[in-house]
Amino acid sequence: MKNILFYLVIIPLSVACQQKAPDPKQEEKGIRACIEAETNAWIQRDTVAWLDCYAQLPSSTQVWNNRDGTWDGNRGWDNIFKENIKDFRSNNKEAYGQIRRIELPDPDVWS
Repeated sequence: MKNILFYLVIIPLSVACQQKAPDPKQEEKGIRACIEAETNAWIQRDTVAWLDCYAQLPSSTQVWNNRDGTWDGNRGWDNIFKENIKDFRSNNKEAYGQIRRIELPDPDVWS
């Protein structure tokens, strides 16, 4: 009886735990689409679309490049929201800008 219970629990559990690894190309495609959607929402000053681009969590992070080559960022959804909503409220005109793609080298190059 114990053996039957063991197999009734272990076999379904082991089958359920076998998940396929995500396709890295599909993951990259999804990440790029999210970044592009966030950038377009920012340029168009579409607050609702912009909010949909973020996981609104304490661990959320937002970073950007400045014109002088430096970078800045916010960590935590509360900080991201506070900082950006000020800009949305003070400047509701469509922002200038365009998305330029920069191809990065294959990560294996750095190994």
